[in-house]
Amino acid sequence: APTVAGTSNETLAPTVAGPSNGTTEVKSNVGQDLFGIPNLDPISTDVYNIQTAAYISAFYEEDPFVSISTTFVSVTDENIPVGPIEGSDCSEIDPLTVSFTIEMTYSTTNPVTTFDEIIKLPFSTVAFQDTFINDYLKANDANGG
Repeated sequence: APTVAGTSNETLAPTVAGPSNGTTEVKSNVGQDLFGIPNLDPISTDVYNIQTAAYISAFYEEDPFVSISTTFVSVTDENIPVGPIEGSDCSEIDPLTVSFTIEMTYSTTNPVTTFDEIIKLPFSTVAFQDTFINDYLKANDANGG
């Protein structure tokens, strides 16, 4: 099983032991827009860290080409929305932009697969994004959904 963890300024999240083989890379300032959320409080930040790491690891669980041993996510910054956070016209909604650092130990059988591609693929389609939001963030937030 992959190691999945998130960190906050206060605690290190629990981890699940996994194999420690592969390449370890770190990428900072990874950005993600979250709509309908004004900010992340400390509990929400912990949930985001843990669930983002869990989602990325689970995304590759059955992948024959990419194997992930560990994934750590840590929110480093937030760009708080200044405009409306809800509405029917998405072009008028101001998202919360979260920046995070991700550290991952992985191996791949495809030598041209890059770390950036591994990070981006789980969020690359609307269906993937919906799974992340509904099955990982909303289902596990501090308010129960």
